[in-house]
Amino acid sequence: QTVYTRPPDDQKQTSKQTTLAVRAGRIYTASDGQITDGLILIEDSKISYVGPAKTTPPDTKILDASGSVVIPGLIDIHSHLGLHADSEPVQLNPSPLTTGSSFGAGKLASIANAVAPKDEAFQEVTRRGITSVLLAPSPTGLVSGNGALIKTAGVEAKDMVVKEYAAVIFSMLGGGQRLAKAWQARSLLKSAKEYAEKWDKYEREHGEYEHRKATTTEDAELKEPDRPGRDVNLELLRGLFKRKMPAIVHANRTDEILGTLKVFREEYNLDVIILGGGDSFRIAGELKKHRADVAIGPEILQYEKGKAFNNADILNQLGLRVAFHTSATS
Repeated sequence: QTVYTRPPDDQKQTSKQTTLAVRAGRIYTASDGQITDGLILIEDSKISYVGPAKTTPPDTKILDASGSVVIPGLIDIHSHLGLHADSEPVQLNPSPLTTGSSFGAGKLASIANAVAPKDEAFQEVTRRGITSVLLAPSPTGLVSGNGALIKTAGVEAKDMVVKEYAAVIFSMLGGGQRLAKAWQARSLLKSAKEYAEKWDKYEREHGEYEHRKATTTEDAELKEPDRPGRDVNLELLRGLFKRKMPAIVHANRTDEILGTLKVFREEYNLDVIILGGGDSFRIAGELKKHRADVAIGPEILQYEKGKAFNNADILNQLGLRVAFHTSATS
């Protein structure tokens, strides 16, 4: 019984591309301002054209949004989407933020394993225009863990994950423990930097050893470098010092933000994104001097003596890079 017949090669080569054209009343682009009466062409799931309306290719499927505004997909830079922490039993006496082993140092465990493509939470936000999120664990201790960059739509988890280890999430919040938090962060980053340097040295020397072993004709015996031990608490932080990911640090008050800049930027020169940043408009000059980015949210407006301050707008006007976050589960 025949169950499948492979099409001839020439038939496979002449298969038609699927083209979708979106006619938009107005398009907000990421880099080229606004386009009125615009057109977006999507060929085989890739955007091939964004600009003024023009003639579309034959057999193009037309989506008429001429009465609407079309924007790029929104990014939520700190989300607990699909983790459903809001459905867990309420803790009447929650532990303080400063508890946790090794000051809350996180092990190298991928949060991307928690992605469930059929979760309705992802489908809901996709329909509302959020197409990418940094999926992060709930805050616990100094280090929450790693964040994974994911798309909110996909048939399988592997289709959704863009970068499995995209950031390390810290918290400098802590009521009366703020000075202790800065000390803990300094101590942890010192150990992490030494650990990262030790492994970098080993990998460099091991590469040289393998090269010499493969190319040398000498009879002298080559000594393989000693391999350092693995530390599961520090392995997660290696990516910070290899510049593979930023540190996203939850800080709201002025002293929390300044403490973060002092430790993470001045002392260890790490890429830093301030998460929350409620008081960031007060010290925008310091943030700009330290080249730190800010993820505003969940509230955008701050109030002082009855006057509203648009935190994101103030920072943006000064040339700082601004992102948005919800830290929400749905």
